[in-house]
Amino acid sequence: MAVGACMLVFALSFCCGCIEESAENSGGALAGPVWVLETYMGVDGIMTATLGASPVTAEFTEGSVLGDSGCNQYNAAYITDGASLTFDTPVVTLIYCEEPGVMAQESRYLFLMGTVAGYTVSDDRLTLKNSSKEVILTFRKVDQNLTETQWTLSGYRDGTVGFVSVLAGSSVTATFDKDGHMSGNTGCNSYSGPYLVAGKSIFIGPLAITEMYCMDPDGVMSQESGYMSALRDVVSYHIGGKDLTLYDKYGNPCARFMPAP
Repeated sequence: MAVGACMLVFALSFCCGCIEESAENSGGALAGPVWVLETYMGVDGIMTATLGASPVTAEFTEGSVLGDSGCNQYNAAYITDGASLTFDTPVVTLIYCEEPGVMAQESRYLFLMGTVAGYTVSDDRLTLKNSSKEVILTFRKVDQNLTETQWTLSGYRDGTVGFVSVLAGSSVTATFDKDGHMSGNTGCNSYSGPYLVAGKSIFIGPLAITEMYCMDPDGVMSQESGYMSALRDVVSYHIGGKDLTLYDKYGNPCARFMPAP
């Protein structure tokens, strides 16, 4: 019995060691969250903070990653075994942004993607490393909680032309409070009503709206009509590095917002 007890203790100790080693070597779950870049290794080898006005994001799905690279959008295939990670050459849109530093940051980020060899996920942080196990990119998880957030509309689907920008000289807003109540202003009238979130799904309305008529700026009433119509089609949402997008059942964007000042 004494020998048996010793063997049992040895077996348990051995198994615990296996569990600890497995956890240590596991990178963690990549897919699901929206990750926003916080720091990256500069050409001088020093970790550099990103430009706050031009967020870089990464969203992992089955075998591919997509996101914003600061100015452009990109996507790339990736391979992982749960600890190692490599990316194929990303496909990138070809927009040029004039804001100082944005294109240099984007170029550096896309270059560093090609040198990634491993990763770790810890709580709300994602760390990517090169083959020398140096940290080269660090991300934080984007909170997808809508509760107690305030937004300003930047564009919406107007039902005729397509997806359009908000009229200059007008401000369209949306606030989601903690009691499941959505409210805002269309640029002329105030509106309000219930909302319900379940995972990434959102159900809005019915919405009540005041009945003023506004003439300035020109077209503000058509904007109001298009925006309210777009809200009726919303079934899901997504919070990115600096925006909120509401989608219809086909995955098409209905409205896009920026954080309210």
